Amino acid sequence: MIRTSVYCFAFAIIAALNVPVAAQEDDESKAAERQRHLAIMSKLIDEIRMFESVDGEDVELTHGEQPVTHFDDNVRRHVDATLWAFTRNGRPVALITCATRDASTRRWSHAVASLSTNLLRAEQSGRSVWRPQQPGVEYRPLPDARPPDSTSSRRRLQLRELARRFNAHEFWNPDNQRFELRLSPRPVLVHSDESAGVLDGGVFLFAHGVNPEVAVMIEAVGGEEAPSWRYAIAKLGSAEFHVALDGEEVYQSPRAPGVVGRPVDPYFLFPSMADE
Repeated sequence: MIRTSVYCFAFAIIAALNVPVAAQEDDESKAAERQRHLAIMSKLIDEIRMFESVDGEDVELTHGEQPVTHFDDNVRRHVDATLWAFTRNGRPVALITCATRDASTRRWSHAVASLSTNLLRAEQSGRSVWRPQQPGVEYRPLPDARPPDSTSSRRRLQLRELARRFNAHEFWNPDNQRFELRLSPRPVLVHSDESAGVLDGGVFLFAHGVNPEVAVMIEAVGGEEAPSWRYAIAKLGSAEFHVALDGEEVYQSPRAPGVVGRPVDPYFLFPSMADE
């Protein structure tokens, strides 16, 4: 009986010691798979060219080598996904996701959203896939805000304070339920653009879990007039969205038609195929 107990105790210790090893191996496997997916998504984003109409001319936008955020959403069956920014002069002009519901297949999708007051268009491998017929956002003065500070570091602290005045929710499946969205604690992108009079700006995300659904852009602008703050809002998903400032609704967007939307709208979802 004593010998049996000793053996059981020994096996228990061995099993306990193997648990961290197995967990570590599992984590390493997931990290490797995540990097493999990232390489696929990066290649798919490279196949997309985006243009902004500026003073009657098409200006090609650029994107960074890394996504703005890398996420999944098991509740809504996104196995893996990334969000990328296309910019001009460092200022975000469009956001686009790359996502899959089954990473074992070649099927991926892109949800693209305009953050521009100009018209945009996008090509995928030389083929036109998106040409919205209206700007994506409208900037509005941000009321009751202290003037932008004279230093960039303090203006960026002000950005975070101003973002906390917003809240958002959505209506989505199942049964058109209401879901409260979570604000990112800091901007996922910061920028300035002297040519556009932008002293400092930031893009904040409202997310369902970690899945980005709404973007709020806040900018300190200057020029001939005294510096001031302004904001704009863009949808990043197909749901019905509501955004409030200081408890008062300032933005509402209905569900995207047919879930994917239309290629002539500022928000649209289109498919993509990865190489074998």
